[in-house]
Amino acid sequence: MNLITRKPLDMDGRKIFLSAKTSYGDLVDDWSPSYSGLFSDRWDTDIGEFGFLISASTSEFTARGDGINLTNFYERSATQTEFPTLGSTELPGYAGKKLYMPTGPWMQTADSNRDRNGFDAALQWQNSDETIKATAEFIRSDSEESWRERVLFPTTSSQGFDADLTNAVLVGTDATFDDKGYFTSGTISYPWNVAYLASTRGDRTESIVEDASFNVLLTPDHKWKIELDYQTLDTSYERENNTINNRFAMSDVFLDLRTKIPTVKFLGTNATGGVPDWCPAGKNPGTADLSDPAGACDYYQVSIMDTNVDAEGTMDSFTADVEYQIESGWLKSIAGGAYFSDIDRTTQDDEYINWGAVSHTWGTAPTAGMAGNPELYEGVTFGNDFMGGKGLAGDNRTFLFPRMSNTQEKNLLAYDQFLMDKGLNNGGWRNRGARVSIDGKPTNAQGYLPHETVTTAIDREEAYVRFDFVNDELAMPVKANVGLRYVSYGVEATGTSRFNKPGLGDVAEAYYKQNFPTYAAFFNGGGSTVNTAEPDTYTTTLPSLNVSVAVTDDIITRFAVSKAIFFPSLYDMRNTTNYNAAVTSTTDPANPANIIDMKVSANGTGGNPNLQPEESNQIDLTAEWYFSEVGSLTLSLFQKDIENLFRERNYQTTVINPDTGTSMDMLVRRQVNEGEGSIKGFEVAYQQFYDFLPGFWSGFGTQFNYTYVSQDDLEDAEMGTSVSVGGDRNAFRNFNNLPLPGLSEDTYNFALMYQYEGVEARFAYNWRSEYLITRRDANSFAPIFSEDQGYLDASIWYTINDNFRIGIEGSNLLDEMTLTRTQFNQEGVTTPKNFSLTDRRYALSVRATF
Repeated sequence: MNLITRKPLDMDGRKIFLSAKTSYGDLVDDWSPSYSGLFSDRWDTDIGEFGFLISASTSEFTARGDGINLTNFYERSATQTEFPTLGSTELPGYAGKKLYMPTGPWMQTADSNRDRNGFDAALQWQNSDETIKATAEFIRSDSEESWRERVLFPTTSSQGFDADLTNAVLVGTDATFDDKGYFTSGTISYPWNVAYLASTRGDRTESIVEDASFNVLLTPDHKWKIELDYQTLDTSYERENNTINNRFAMSDVFLDLRTKIPTVKFLGTNATGGVPDWCPAGKNPGTADLSDPAGACDYYQVSIMDTNVDAEGTMDSFTADVEYQIESGWLKSIAGGAYFSDIDRTTQDDEYINWGAVSHTWGTAPTAGMAGNPELYEGVTFGNDFMGGKGLAGDNRTFLFPRMSNTQEKNLLAYDQFLMDKGLNNGGWRNRGARVSIDGKPTNAQGYLPHETVTTAIDREEAYVRFDFVNDELAMPVKANVGLRYVSYGVEATGTSRFNKPGLGDVAEAYYKQNFPTYAAFFNGGGSTVNTAEPDTYTTTLPSLNVSVAVTDDIITRFAVSKAIFFPSLYDMRNTTNYNAAVTSTTDPANPANIIDMKVSANGTGGNPNLQPEESNQIDLTAEWYFSEVGSLTLSLFQKDIENLFRERNYQTTVINPDTGTSMDMLVRRQVNEGEGSIKGFEVAYQQFYDFLPGFWSGFGTQFNYTYVSQDDLEDAEMGTSVSVGGDRNAFRNFNNLPLPGLSEDTYNFALMYQYEGVEARFAYNWRSEYLITRRDANSFAPIFSEDQGYLDASIWYTINDNFRIGIEGSNLLDEMTLTRTQFNQEGVTTPKNFSLTDRRYALSVRATF
């Protein structure tokens, strides 16, 4: 990315620019201000002309999003085969029928804040004859973002690949299904051991970028242009993401998917009966207000997960470009140059490993519930404004969530000590600052273990040459250029393998060690020694040809053919693999402390330092008709043939834990270069101002474009078994022949514009068809698609005089909801996933220039 900023010698004399803006979000019900200012001046001296520019900006942004999220759908029949160990999952009362239903809805709401501060200073000098220009610039950007989320969800959805509790979830006689057997409405009933979680999550990130550069431009005469550029970049990134979960025995839920926004109603009853072991004597779930800590069943604090990331990166780069003008024949100029960069990044990341039980060890009663311990909760009401006043019905709208303040990093340390002092933590969770490594202590004060540090270094070298041709003497004048770029890309990545110990309570862990000794030895919580990967250096050449022909004075045709590459992200290239054990246990209903069965499976996920860039051979053909000074109609045809696609893949492999010598066969999932395909389509675009109309009507204009994209022959090898055995997340619902993420088949944009006597207005509607968001979701463990969506935005600006402008802007004016769907099977059937609503936003702005 080549970011071009304002420079003092590009402006005429002294310039002062000031702007102020405030925007309002209707869901968050808050105003967010932002300000920016710039001062620039230039002056002559005996040794040449100097210019100086300084600018600064600060902004705040607050937003809110609400959502109703459905768990995975599962087959409910006597003949289901996706989970062989479950046998029949037939719904009582629906004998002989093959039906599909979720295990329940999520309710979620989140507030976010973003504070940004930017600073830019530039100093320029050019000699008297303007043959030398030197520029020094420093840019600093500081951004802090935070969000606070509260989610209600059934424990059946905490691991979407694990359907062991599917048979326990029932539907009432009021249930309805569509003609293919998919659930559309009805009462969902839960036994006591399928509880709901009230989850509180706080996330804060801070990133700082400092960019210093020095540029020299030499133009000794009208033929030569030489440009030298050096840049050094320092970045830092910190993140804390902490989650605390309260658990409570669930009442039945009525769910209706037949309307645009689903209806969810917590009924306050429980048809399946049963009394959890943590219920006070004589109490029964679902018979009292869900917001009462001493109601039908006490809430209790079940688990905490704290996560931190600290990363630092540097980049040094140098660019040299030379251009020579030729004044005869077709060849008009020759250009060439070289680019060198060195990138280093060190990341400390525990990858959501430090979690565990708090006041409850699996299979035993909790230490204490909410009653008498107000420090553990705060009441949160999903009010009448939730989802714009729709979605949640009934009286049970207040739930006891963990206190949001306890998720903040500094507070979480004190909260940990509070739990220990009060005897409320018998589950064994401790914050990361108290963790110990296999050597006895963390490597630093943040509590990072030795195997939680990875480094990635990239050396990149490029060189290019380009020839420009022009012939204006032909009946149809021609302009063209042909070029060739050489790219060399080398990577060195260090990291470790992590053999993560499952978070189990005393009872479950004793059963686990006794019955699965090999797993216990393999997943010992350790990290292997540092491994360094130095893949072969990637090199390629990238040719390109661009030709434009002026068929007439108004019609231009363009032809372009080139090869391009797309580099993998540093995250995907990390040299780290996490090996995990998925453990599910079944307890004796008569004695929850007694485990009667346990299933364990192994899986791995990681990065791949051997990833190479994606490669694309692409061709474009365009016809442009400029039928007036303010009107055009264009048609573009394009095709891209892509190789080395980035794909997540499962590989069956044998892994050895070097600490214990224990080996394990498992599926390991990582990004690889695999597959190829073709993307082709066309775009038609029209824009015009109707200046031939009289008076103020001449200020109207319209703009329209439509793009069609076809994805063909995307070779996609099998991703591994799609049968889940023992809760193996990597083996669950792997589908091939998926499209590339982010590409809609149809996209169009329409804008109504107006520009007349100081008034500028624009109303724009943007629409796109369904597209793949991700090939594998972190919760559903399946592909997620976005449904068709369109948004209307508008802005109106008025120029008061040469110095002042004022404006009004609006986004998402139609209050559109974002809808997503989960792919259910290889045949492409999808089921509803998420219904989310974010703010409509309105903004007021004023700008001053002197």
